[in-house]
Amino acid sequence: MTRFKKMLAGTVIAVLILVPVYQLRHMLSAGDDGEDAMQMLYEVSLFQIEMLGHHLDDTARLRSTEELDMLKQTAYAAHYVHERLVRSTAGGKLSSLASLQELMAFILRLQIAGARELSATEQEGLQQLADAYDPLFASYRKMMASDGHLYASEVEAMQQADADLSNRLKQLQQYGAES
Repeated sequence: MTRFKKMLAGTVIAVLILVPVYQLRHMLSAGDDGEDAMQMLYEVSLFQIEMLGHHLDDTARLRSTEELDMLKQTAYAAHYVHERLVRSTAGGKLSSLASLQELMAFILRLQIAGARELSATEQEGLQQLADAYDPLFASYRKMMASDGHLYASEVEAMQQADADLSNRLKQLQQYGAES
């Protein structure tokens, strides 16, 4: 029995030493937690972008400016979370999505006169936007690996799609201002 007690005491001492060492090692490896946090932030951002896509797909059924509120709120949430993701990436690897700001401005312009019916041209413009956002959404879905690494080609494709959309939204606003 004494040999068993010595082994048990040795095991207990080893556990008492190894557990704090393991915890200390885990605390000191904060870089891993940062990558996990960035991955989770990307997942939240992707969720908001996908929600925006669903709301844009629903624009075909919208008839009045009041019905644009959910689209505007979703665009704001997607923009807000994406900006936090941009701030969390090091070295400027990711940039803001100007088209989200332009989309919010476009919706605000449509709503500025209060509750009214959307014109056929406005409904057509919204539907065109829904289709035009697809390349941005496709690139966004594929831009980050599960380890937190950004794929440069997908980021470039997303930025190009964003620039195209931003220009398209500016054209729609100019056309709306002329009418």
